[in-house]
Parts: sequence; structure tokens; C-alpha cells
Amino acid sequence: MNFISWLLGFDRVRSIDSIDFSLSAPWAADRGLLVFGCCMVGIVTSSVFYARFEEKRSTFVARLLTAIRATLLVLLVLTLAAPLVRSSATMERRPRVLVVIDNTESMNLADAKLPGMKPIRRADRVVKLAAGEKGFFGRLEAQRGYELTFATFSGDEQRPLETMALADLAGKLTCSGTRTDLAAVIQESAARTDVASLGAVLFISDFAHNGSTPLSPSSSELVDDFPVPIWTIGVGRINPADISVAIRGETKAKLGEPTSLQIDLLQQGLTDQLAEVTLHAHALTRAPDKESITRLVYSSEVALSQASHTLDVPFTPDVAGPIELTAAVKQLGGELLHQNNTTGHRIEVIADHLRLMFVEHEPAWEWRFIKEVFHRDKLVGLDGFRTYLGSADKAVRQTNSLFLPELAASRAEFFNRDVVLLGDVPAETLTPDFCSMLEEFVGDFGGGLVVLAGPRFGPTQLLDTPIAGMLPVRLDAASELQDKRDFALRRTSTADQYPFMTLADSASENDRAWRSLEKLPWYFPSASVHEQADVLAEHPNDLCSDGETHQPLIAIRPYGNGQVVYVAFNELWRLRSGIGQKCHQRFWSQLIYRLGMSHPVGGRKRFVVRLDDRVFRVGGTATLTVDAFDEDFQPLDRELSAKLFPPESSGLVSETISLTRNNASRYEVAFDLSTPGEYRLEIADAVADEIHQEVLRVSAASVELQNPARDAELQSMIAERTGGRACHIDDAEHMLDNLRLQAVMEREERAITLWHTPLWFVLVAGLMLSEWTVRRWVHLP
Repeated sequence: MNFISWLLGFDRVRSIDSIDFSLSAPWAADRGLLVFGCCMVGIVTSSVFYARFEEKRSTFVARLLTAIRATLLVLLVLTLAAPLVRSSATMERRPRVLVVIDNTESMNLADAKLPGMKPIRRADRVVKLAAGEKGFFGRLEAQRGYELTFATFSGDEQRPLETMALADLAGKLTCSGTRTDLAAVIQESAARTDVASLGAVLFISDFAHNGSTPLSPSSSELVDDFPVPIWTIGVGRINPADISVAIRGETKAKLGEPTSLQIDLLQQGLTDQLAEVTLHAHALTRAPDKESITRLVYSSEVALSQASHTLDVPFTPDVAGPIELTAAVKQLGGELLHQNNTTGHRIEVIADHLRLMFVEHEPAWEWRFIKEVFHRDKLVGLDGFRTYLGSADKAVRQTNSLFLPELAASRAEFFNRDVVLLGDVPAETLTPDFCSMLEEFVGDFGGGLVVLAGPRFGPTQLLDTPIAGMLPVRLDAASELQDKRDFALRRTSTADQYPFMTLADSASENDRAWRSLEKLPWYFPSASVHEQADVLAEHPNDLCSDGETHQPLIAIRPYGNGQVVYVAFNELWRLRSGIGQKCHQRFWSQLIYRLGMSHPVGGRKRFVVRLDDRVFRVGGTATLTVDAFDEDFQPLDRELSAKLFPPESSGLVSETISLTRNNASRYEVAFDLSTPGEYRLEIADAVADEIHQEVLRVSAASVELQNPARDAELQSMIAERTGGRACHIDDAEHMLDNLRLQAVMEREERAITLWHTPLWFVLVAGLMLSEWTVRRWVHLP
């Protein structure tokens, strides 16, 4: 079999499965008789030549020469016919191992094996493991006879794996990748054309996955489907010395009223050390003739006795407007990173109150109780709640400060509001000016709108107004009030995502609170649900026009920059029964906080300064956006510029950058961030005569360096789910004893033209030499 395998061009053959002979020359294919005839001509010619034209010798010699010459001519004919042999065989291949090595920035970190020992770069550990023929990989090839292929990954979406030679490892391991996207690497490895012939994949990394595709012990579909075992070698410590700081707290607060902040410290490997924690508050608006105000809010030393510490910090805002809170912890000895030792938190301080406007025709029960709720609310109060009541006496509307004398006030007054509640009103109440400003209020300025359906007029009164297109439901002019049978409202699974649908602190108490609503006597049906809407409560039985969707009773949708809530009845006041007014107050307070404080409040909607992010990496680009209007909330008629202050330690000077107007009211400018540190921007609001500031932080560390710990749990999961094993790089030598792979059997097919083979050459040359030798022996020329 070995000779036949060599003849057919196979190596390490377990079995030859088939051999097929054919002629591939066009003149000979499917013409066997013709080829046979040509061969016979050659045989006859040789016989005649030696019988008649050569000097007579012994019969044996004549026959021998005739046979040799005839064989040569037959081989000549077959060569011209291009004989082709097709064969298939089962081959035994050396086990192949794909070695994938992490080439991201985290491999540049240096870990100590034990506290007090000299740290060694993770990449250097890998290079040391591979060094020389007696290194780990050299012995895998020499002792185990495995065929190794090497590749690195660096988070490049276009080339997740980059193949290389082992000799180039030290030069290729640049540790420049920006993401440890293990999911992409596993997908790319599974998609390789030679994956079926692999015996195993050897993965060397810190396994700190930070790619966009989830990969964790609870989300492992990619790993479960991998066709071969993955053996994992972990680099780095599980618990490197590190401390990080974070701030939790409200994003809105009232001027002069205390609020609570929480500073969270997370540490590992630093137990028993003292951490110095500070919290500073920096006001982001100021008068042009005033300096920026930054004050120390909190300072403390914390003995790190456990993995996490939470510090409760009281904070009473003393200036209105946005405030940047900065928490910092001083870098401790032994920390690998310090970029996570500082964090920021933005809080908007409201100088007076949220401004609500409730439009209703007559004082329904819901109107009465909502008025009470917000008169008691600390962020609204008596000054923040105003109502337009269509049925109220004109003199009352003119003299009572609770009432608005007219629906469509001046633009400045209208857009200073934060939330509008629209109740059961007739179509004639909804003037074109009011509807136009309401659409602009929600869509452009981010205001909130709540529409309450009522039994007298109903929401179909909105059909011929722009308001109908803002709703989370679609209305039908033919719809009528449904009051034939009582029903119990049913919350949807989506309701739990919205705090205003949570009326108590526990799930059981929340269910009890909603049951206190009891059965509702009526509701107003919708034709369908808007595709952008979330339905939070629905009718248990009645369906929309599609025959499948339950009738929405409470729904919410985004509209432009704002949000719109629709309630298909005005009977939520019934929540006051049973448990009491607390549930009713909690629903409306949380709803108004969501709608009213998801955007700058009051007149601050007129001049809004935004950054596309507040944390950047060196070399990135930040974009500053300003939505600017005049005192009447009309687009500004002037150009805007900002002053950019680079980090003090950078040695760079401040510069003025001009903003480009993108539309009537929006200005933008993009600028590069070339050095790490804290940048500050200042832009003047000439209408309010104040300076707005923005603060952004630029880090030299990528997402790779935000988590220096090796994820041993993920490393073990990848190995176990695929049938491999996991170990630390210090224990990699033991893997030599365990990594035993079976030879891979492959079926291979080949097609060989015989006259190209060594055998054919030897045969032709041998026959020619034999004929010449015999002729010389018998003294023939």
C-alpha cells in the first residue's frame, strides 16, 4: 500500500478507497478502440522492424528487443492520450492546534505573581512561554507531533484574527488592540475553512470580554456550538489591586433643600489601607463678571475593610442650574490603574418649581385630586400648578391666580412650562395657536404631555388637531364610550420598566395598590397602538380593530424630544380608596417627574448646551451642541462661539471656537482632544446674561484598561462548555501532560496524469536504456 500511496501522491494513508483510470486527451477520451489500434500499430511496427530490417541475431534477443521497442511505442501512444488516475484515500493527519493570543492593551499591564514580587508584563509572560524549541509550543510540536497555527486578536472588526509565525511572536505582540472581543474571535475561529480538521483551539488571554456581543456563563450559545475543544490559558491576576469610585443620586434637586448622594467605593487587593475620598461641586452657570464656583462638599478617610463601601453624603445645593459633582479617591500603592479613581455626576438644581398646566372643561374628580396632589408636592407646590378651566367664570379666571385667563398665552409663558395635562375638552377649546405651540413644546423643547380621556367629549375631539398625531394610540372618529360592563385594568409586563406604574415598594404591595382601583365603569377605545408606543395597562377582554391587540388603557410614546402619555379614562382618583391617597399621589408625582425633569426645566429650555459624551479617550473628537432661542423662544439671530480651556497640565492655551448653525435653532462644533485631563468649555447666553459651562474628561486609557482583572469564571466556562481545560499561565507546563489529541482522519481525492509521475519517467528511461544496452551487447549499432 505504501508504494501505491507514493505513486498516487498520498502521505500517511490509512486506506485507499477508490482508483479510477481514464484518458483525458480530446482525441482519446471515450475512444478506447482508437487508442488500442494505435498501440497495436506500435507493436506491429516494432515486430516488423526487428524481423526484417535488423541483422539476424538469436531468437531470444530479437524477441526481447521487439518487446522493449513495442512497450516504448505503447507508452508514447498513452502519453499522447494523457492517462489520468482519479483516486480517493483516507488520510491520517497530525493533530492541528490553532493558538489564539490576546494582543490588546490589557496585555501590556504588569502583574506580580504574589504581593511584594516584581510585576511582569502579561505579554512578556506569553513570549517567555513560547521561547525556543524547548518552550511550551516547541514541545507541543516535537513531543506531541502537533501542527500549530498561530494568530493574534486585537479587536479589529475587519480582521478579528491575524495569522502569524511563531518566530514573529515577540514583534507582533504589540498590545495595541482596543477591545477584548472574545465573541468575535470565537465566531471567526468557527468560520475558518480548516476548523473541521482542528484538534483543538488554544486560547491565551485575560478573558476580560468587553465586546458588543454578550458572552458570559449565562449567555454561552456561541461557545456551546463550537465544533472543537477550546483549551484556555489565563494571563493576569483575578483580583489585581484596584479601587474605583461612583456617585449615585438624584439628577434633579430643589435649591436650598437637602438631598442625599451615595459614593460607592469598590476595591480589591487593598484591604486595610486608608482611602482619601473627596467630593467637589462645580456650578456650570455663572454671571459674566463672576468666577466659577467650586466648593468642597465632602472629605473623608475610609479604612478599606471590605470589598465595597457606601458613603452617604448630604448635599444642599446653594446655586441654581446645572452642577457638576466630582468624586475622587487618591491613588493607593499597588494599584494597576488610576483612571477609575475619579467620576462625575450631573445634577440640575431647580430654583423655584416645576410648572404644570392642566387644561380641563369642568372640575372633574380627577382634576380636583390632581390639584391637591401637586399643591402638596415640594417640586410643584401652589406656585407651580396652573389650570385653564373652560367652564369657569371669566371673572374667576381673571382674578384667581390658580386659573389661567387664556389658553394660548405668550410664547415665553407657554414654553416656560414643563408638563401639560389635557383633559376632557371640546374641540372648540383647542385653538390652532394652542395646538401648534403644544406640538412645538413637546417635539422641539422636550416638554411632557398627558392626555386624559373623559366621558363627556372624549378624545375624538382631538382628531382634527396636530395633537392626535402625537398620541401613543390611534383614534377612530366612529369610536364611542364603552360603559356597558365594569372591568379590572390589567398591567402589562412593560409596566415594570416605568417607575410611575409602581405604587409601592414591594411587588405584592404594588399588586394590592392597583387592585384598590377596583373595577372601572368605562373607558374610551382606540383603533390601534402606535408602533413607537409602550402599552402599560390594557383592557382584559376588549380588542383593537386588528382583533388581536388588547385595548390600551395607559400608554406612553416618545414624540420628538419629549414624551406623551395617554390614559383612556379619568378615574385614577379611585386609587385613593382602600389604601388611601398615597398611591394616587405616587402615580402622578412620579409621572410628572419623569415628563417634567427629562429635559431642562422652565426657561432653561431656551438655551441648552450639550456634549455628545462627558468621558473621552485621547485622540477622540467631542461635539458641542447648543439649542438657542431668544426671550420669546424664537431662534436666535446671531452667531455663537465657545471658549475651550484645555487641561492645566497640558501647557496648551485656551482658544475660541465658532459654532456652525445646522438649522434655525441648533448650533454645533466638533473639536479634537489631544491630551488627557479635564477640559472646560464656556459659552455665553446673551439673553440671560450668564455663562454656561461644560466639563469633559479625557483619558489615555481605553475600555481595555478599565477592568484589569482576569475573568477566571468566563475562562473556565469557555473551556468546560467545549470539552477543553483551563489553567493559569504559570501552570501551562502541566497542560503538556493533558493535551492529548487524536489524529484527524481526512478523506482526500486526487487526479494525477500518469506521464507526470516519477514512475512514468523511470519506466520510459529504463526501457530506452535497456534497449540501448541490449543492442550494444549484441553489437548492433
